[in-house]
Amino acid sequence: MLRVPRTPSAITIDGETDEAAWVSGPARTGAFLAPSGAPAQPYSEARLLWGNGELYLTLYAADDDIESRATRNDGPLWMDDSFRVTLSRDGVDYVIEVAPSGIVADAIRRDGGALDYKWQSGARIARDMDGTLNDPKDNDEEWVIEMAIPLAALGMKGESGETVTFSLSRCDTPKLSRRVCSSWGDGTTCGRLVLE
Repeated sequence: MLRVPRTPSAITIDGETDEAAWVSGPARTGAFLAPSGAPAQPYSEARLLWGNGELYLTLYAADDDIESRATRNDGPLWMDDSFRVTLSRDGVDYVIEVAPSGIVADAIRRDGGALDYKWQSGARIARDMDGTLNDPKDNDEEWVIEMAIPLAALGMKGESGETVTFSLSRCDTPKLSRRVCSSWGDGTTCGRLVLE
């Protein structure tokens, strides 16, 4: 279970994570895990806060070759480097995928049915990267996504004590290697968020 603190100050969604709220007390996932259960390479982690009617996330990805070919929202992000955020309540899955370019694909699934990409989360996204997008000739370092998701879009009121099942995954194709995916949370009680 991940207890998410309420932010003591407003969060500016600008891709920078040096604001006091991000440094001094967010919830942290720690390292994502490979399917074997070992810490995944390349390294990924997330930080979370909530407040002002929004769930705030920073998604960090170490990456030696940042790739993102999708050019429009709700495009096939799962084919490139990307994070996938899944929040579930009352038989409804809210899925938000985001690429290092800042392109978003969001969808909703009810009672185990197909993903419906007509749903829009209203998430605000900003990105920052150390590297060159889609240039395998150089060595990249990392990329970060800063995101604010309206809690109302997730069927939440934005009140202390609310819970939601939560999982994160990240897929990446390292330079001269095959695609790898890692994750945090598995849909059980350890994969639940609690708004403090």
